[in-house]
Amino acid sequence: RQRRQKRALLRAVATTVSSHIPSMETERLATLDEPFAPKEAKQLSTHGDIRVDEFYWLRDDSRKSKKVLEHLRAENEYTQAVLAGTSKLQEALYQEMRGRIKEDDESVPERLHGFFYYTRNVEGLQYKIHCRRRVSPSAGAPTESDKVDQTQPEEVLLDENRRKEEGKHTFYMVGAMETSPDQTLLAFAEDTVGGERFVLRIKDLASGAEIMEGIKDTSGDVEWANDNKTIFYTVKDSLDRPYKVLRHEIGQPASSDAVVYEEKDESFYVGIGKSRSEKCIFIQAGSAVTSETMFIPADAPHMPPVVVLPRKQDVEYSVSHRGEHFYITIRDAARTNSELVVAPMASPQQQTVLLPHDPKVKLEGVSLSQHFMAVFDREGGLQRARVFTLPKDGAAPTAPLDARTATQVDFDEPAYSLGGSGTGDFDSPLLRLGYTSLTTPSSVIDYNMGTGARMTKKEQPVLGGFDKTLYTTERLWATSHDGTKVPVSIVYRKGVAKLDGSAPLLLDGYGSPEISKDPH
Repeated sequence: RQRRQKRALLRAVATTVSSHIPSMETERLATLDEPFAPKEAKQLSTHGDIRVDEFYWLRDDSRKSKKVLEHLRAENEYTQAVLAGTSKLQEALYQEMRGRIKEDDESVPERLHGFFYYTRNVEGLQYKIHCRRRVSPSAGAPTESDKVDQTQPEEVLLDENRRKEEGKHTFYMVGAMETSPDQTLLAFAEDTVGGERFVLRIKDLASGAEIMEGIKDTSGDVEWANDNKTIFYTVKDSLDRPYKVLRHEIGQPASSDAVVYEEKDESFYVGIGKSRSEKCIFIQAGSAVTSETMFIPADAPHMPPVVVLPRKQDVEYSVSHRGEHFYITIRDAARTNSELVVAPMASPQQQTVLLPHDPKVKLEGVSLSQHFMAVFDREGGLQRARVFTLPKDGAAPTAPLDARTATQVDFDEPAYSLGGSGTGDFDSPLLRLGYTSLTTPSSVIDYNMGTGARMTKKEQPVLGGFDKTLYTTERLWATSHDGTKVPVSIVYRKGVAKLDGSAPLLLDGYGSPEISKDPH
C-alpha cells in the first residue's frame, strides 16, 4: 500500500514538473521501484527434449491467479509512473489519431443470395452492427456498379454493441458469423472473456430468437451444410490448439454431437471452410511447413471426410472446387514458389499442371468462380492479379494455361499492396480487390472479370485535411552486398522533400522467408 501511495505521489509531482529538465527526470525515475518477475524453474519435456522455463508460472489461462494478477498490476503501475510526465502528450496524440478516423462508417456491401450484406459503425459505439437489405426485385445481374436499394428495409442481423451491453460484458468479440444457405438462420460465435474460447449460437433471423443453447469452448469457426440444419465447428485442447471438428444438428443436444475429425499431432492446427461453390466442406490441418485437406460434400454432411492428398512432410497445399474438379496450389522443395494443378475429385492424384512452377514468380493464391479464375502472384516483389476465363459448363482445362490469354489488372501507382477474391454468388463475374499504397488509403475495388470494367467502391476516409494528391510514391531498387536487388518503396511530399540525399529519411524494413513488407 505504501508503495502504491508513493507512486501516486510521484505521478502527481511529475505532472507539474517540466519534462525537459533531464536531471530531474533521471532522479525521478531512479526513485521508482521497478517490479521484477521472480524466476521459478519448471522442467518441461516435449518429444524427448527437456527444457527449463523460469517464467512458466506467469502462464495463467484461467486469468485468476492472484500472484500473476498482482505482478501485472505492479507492472502497470510502474508503467504509469514512468510515463506520468507524458499524460498530456498521450491525450493529445490519442485525440489526433481518433480525429483522423471516420467513426460513423459502413463497409462495402456484398451481394449474396438475394441480399446485400454489410456492417455499420456508429460514432461513439465501439463495435460493429451487422446488417442486410434485400436486392431489389428489378435488379439485374451483378455488376461492378451495383448499389444498395435504400428503399428496401434494413435488417439488423447482430448488433455487437447491444450484445455487450445486455450481457454486461467487460469484453466482447465475434468470431465466425455465417448465415444458413436459405438465409433464415444466423450462426455466430462470441467471446465475452477474452480467452478466444467462443460460445457458438444460432438465431432465427425472422424472430430474433436463439434456437439452441450455446455450445461452449469452441475455437470460433463454423460452417453450414446445405440442409440448413447441420453445422460443423471446431474446439480447442488444453493448449488452446484447435484440434477437433464436430457436427451438430439443430434440435439435438450438443452432448450428442459427432466427432468428424480429431488431429492427434500437437504440431498441427485444424480449421474448417466452405468452397465458394458451396459444394464442399473443407477440413484443413496444418503445421509450419506441412498441410493436409479433407472434404465432405455439403449436400451429404454425414459422410466421413475424404483426404484430398495424403499428408507429406514439407508439402503444403490448398484446395478450391469447381464442377467435378479440385484446383490445388502446391508448394514443396521442388516448387518453392508453388504451382497450380487441377485434378478430378474422384482421383486427386491424376493432376494436370495449369500454372507450372516459376522460380521468378511466387504464386500466392487463386479464387474460382463459375466462369473465371483470378490468380494472385508476386513478381519482382510486387503483387499482381490476373484473370483467366475457364471452360464452360464447369469443365476443367486440359492443358497448361497460356499466360497470354490472361487479363492483368493494372494500377497506375508503381508500388502498392493488393489482395482479393471473388465476391458474391459463385456465378458472379465480380472480383473484389483490396488495394492500398503509401499515398492511397485502403480501398475496395470491384472488377468485372467479364468486361474488364472496374469501380472503386470505397476509399477509407482520412479526416484532418489529408490530400493524397500532395504526395508522390516511387519504387526504387537497392543492390545488397551480395548483388541481390531489393525493392524499396518511398513516399514524399511534392515540392517539399529534397531528393538530393540531404533530406531526413524514416526507413522501415523487415526480412523473413516468404514475408514481404508491402507498402501501405
